[in-house]
Amino acid sequence: MSAVPKSTFEASEFRWVESGNPAGPAMVLVHGYMAHSMAYRRVADALGAQHRLLIVDLPAHGRDESYRRADVQPTIESLARWMGQFRDVVLGDEPAHWLGHSLGANLAYRVASADPKHCLSLTMVSAGVRVPAQPLVARALKRLPAGLATLGANRLGLALYQPLNWRGTAMTRAEEEEYLAPLRSKRRMEFILQLGARIVDGRHTDIEPLDVPTLVIWGEHDHILPLEDAWWLGERLSADVHVIEGSGHAPMEDTPTEFVRIIADWQARTGG
Repeated sequence: MSAVPKSTFEASEFRWVESGNPAGPAMVLVHGYMAHSMAYRRVADALGAQHRLLIVDLPAHGRDESYRRADVQPTIESLARWMGQFRDVVLGDEPAHWLGHSLGANLAYRVASADPKHCLSLTMVSAGVRVPAQPLVARALKRLPAGLATLGANRLGLALYQPLNWRGTAMTRAEEEEYLAPLRSKRRMEFILQLGARIVDGRHTDIEPLDVPTLVIWGEHDHILPLEDAWWLGERLSADVHVIEGSGHAPMEDTPTEFVRIIADWQARTGG
């Protein structure tokens, strides 16, 4: 297999929110599919007390425009290369804590496995590394016209979608608008639909042990990914596993106080 040529990005091509303690160690927060940096709005202040946060928008999500590049494709492998470029260009040799949710946990794992010496710790939240194969869904996503899909980017569509991902406090009207705005772009939606088709095509990420302190967090009532995957992942990575009672697929949305407490206690205990 021929090597994939290394792309060259400029820092200006990435979109991320930077906040928190500028004197603290860097912590990169990576959101999941069809989300963006606002996914961490309920935990950013608390996590930022001890860390310099970099909350990134993945290709075609949020404010990102790099998805327009020919070398950024709607595949997990392409997004993993993109994530590595973000690390190289924005962080350079600076080590960082990596925290990812769902698809973002998959990407954070790939960054950590590719460059463990610059990874202070890895936190995988509701990790999308063994997504069940859904061939009918994959086929539907490939065929669904993006223009039609954008029609669902409204409050009614979000009201149907939210219960699958959030069990806690519903979004405010302003938060709903911030979440939906990127999804009204036909070109973005084309990328997102094709990416979704690849996510549910049944190909799993090969998980190998890492020499990196690793924490796995899962919601007790995750309706997207089975809870058994938390224990499987913990065994594969010799990771600490925490299941949050009452939480769904997005613990940082559902139970933000408990989410932050688990991470803070774990870091204090392990140095992760």
